[in-house]
Parts: sequence; structure tokens; C-alpha cells
Amino acid sequence: MDESNTSMNCFPSPDRDTSIMSVWDRMLQGDTSRSRILRGVVDRSWHRCLDGQVSPGLDCAPPPLEEDRVFELRSKNERLLSASLPTILQAREFLLQTGTVLLLTDADGMILELAGDQSTWEPAGEIRLIPGCGWTELNCGTNAIGTALALGQPVQIHGAEHFCEGIKRWTCSATVIRDPLDGSVLGVIDHSGLAQSYNQQSLALIVSLAAQIESRLGKVAMERRLRLLERCMGYAARAHGIIVTDERGRLVQANSRAQAALARLGVSTGIHHVFPRPELAMIARGVMPPEMPDWLRQVQIEAINEGADTLGFLLAISAASRRPDYRSAQYP
Repeated sequence: MDESNTSMNCFPSPDRDTSIMSVWDRMLQGDTSRSRILRGVVDRSWHRCLDGQVSPGLDCAPPPLEEDRVFELRSKNERLLSASLPTILQAREFLLQTGTVLLLTDADGMILELAGDQSTWEPAGEIRLIPGCGWTELNCGTNAIGTALALGQPVQIHGAEHFCEGIKRWTCSATVIRDPLDGSVLGVIDHSGLAQSYNQQSLALIVSLAAQIESRLGKVAMERRLRLLERCMGYAARAHGIIVTDERGRLVQANSRAQAALARLGVSTGIHHVFPRPELAMIARGVMPPEMPDWLRQVQIEAINEGADTLGFLLAISAASRRPDYRSAQYP
């Protein structure tokens, strides 16, 4: 990992901010040459902002989503929110009187939750650093949330390093939260405040909090998989091949006959190369995706539910299932 991406090269100072502002002014006038003053992570982010035609004069994020859309987003990210709740509750205590806030976003940079020093809520609201607002680089220029998402790693952005003029009085540190099972990005956790609240340890704090959240997510995921497998034990004798996936169509377990059963349906690759199959949720509801593979049409798919929650899916391949013989098909 490039160290310049994750830490300040030197302690922020008014002189350094002035130098960075000079680079910013020259860049806006067309001079996009590499500057030794600007950290590489910031320089590359500024160029992404220029390429994306982000207005350098922006002073806030786009307007927040309607309340019902925010509710939908929170429901969609319920597992992330639940795993983050202990961290958010803790933040309400240790961020008191610090002039900073803790933010949780989804994988698209949309803020789901805010906690921390209430004295900072008003200035945060002025730049729309609030739930329902999106903080990608294309929305708000260089900022810790958006840049962490762009890079997939921890980032600290201070003062003049922000691309948009109205956000340059802030300092922020953020890192992505990853799914412990497949490494996909689930969201971002961010620590923000006005520039005078800068703390060199903020990035280390955020990385530690993200690790705590990921650990809770991993524990929940394993508990769900155990409950899923318990509910599937009675299905083993129903079919020649049995495959169990989680709710996102990721392979959890397959019996010893599953690979041969798939081969009989024309699947030439190993079973681990066939999954995940995110379309299983649609198929289980009776909705057939237009690009659904032929072999999947020969498989019985059953959702394994726990109340209103879908733990995963059971795929059963009977001994009679065969790959369709297109050579003998009759056409009008």
C-alpha cells in the first residue's frame, strides 16, 4: 500500500495549505503537471475530479434523498447497520467535546448514520454531511469517504486537499468496510470535523473501528450459515445433487454428487467457478432473468427462510435432469 495514500506526509500547517491552494489554482487554470507539494493520493483524486467535471466551487453535497428512500437504504443495509451499532453508540461517548462526528455510509457513499459531538452537527448540515446525502468524489470532489471508495483503502484528507472550495475547511479520515466472506465493499466509516479538529491518530482509529465492524459481520455471517445448513440437512435424499448457497448466491456447501450432476447439465467448470449466482433470489420468486444459464433452468431452487429473512437457497438436481439436446429440437 502506498504510504502517501493513508497518512499525512507532514503535519498540516497554514503554509502548507497555502502551497496546496496555489497548486489548486494552477490546476484549475489548466496546469495539470505533477506537484511535489501534493500527496499522490490527492493529486490523483483531483485529476479524477477534473475528468469527472466536478465543479471546484461546490460548497456542499447534493440534496438529501426523500425520507422514504433513506428508510429503504437503511433497510437494505440493515446487517451493516446492526454490526456498526455498538461502534456508533461508543462514538456518541468518546467524541463528545471533540468537535468531530462519526459517519457510516453504504457502498455507494450514501450516509446512513451520524453520531458524535452535537456542536458539529450544524456545520455538518451546512455542507450536507448528513444521512441521505451521497459523498462520492463525483458528488463532492476529493473527500475521505469518496476517495476511500475510489481506492478501496484508508484515506485521510485535510483542509486544502479537498477539491471543492466549500469543503476545504474540513478534515476527514475514512476507510472501507468489507464483507469478511468475499472482500466486497459494504460501506465506509468516516471521522470528520472542522480543520482545527485535525488529529493524526484519526486514521488509525477509523481502521480499528472498521476492523471491529468487519469482525461482527463475520460472526453474524458464520452463525447464519450454520443455521442455513441445519435447515438443509433433511433435503439430502431428495436429489442426486444438492448445493446450498447463502442469500447472495455464494456457495456454502455441496454434496459429493453435485459436481457430477452439474456436469450432466453441461457445466464443464468446477463448482467453485459457477458461483456466486445473485439471480437466485429472483428465480426463487418465480422471476426468470433473461440471461439465466441453461443449466440453472434444470435445477429446483428453494428459498430457505427464517421467518421473513432468507438465509439462503437450496439447489436440487434430480437424477433425471439432463442438458437440453438442441440438436434434436424441432423448429417450425
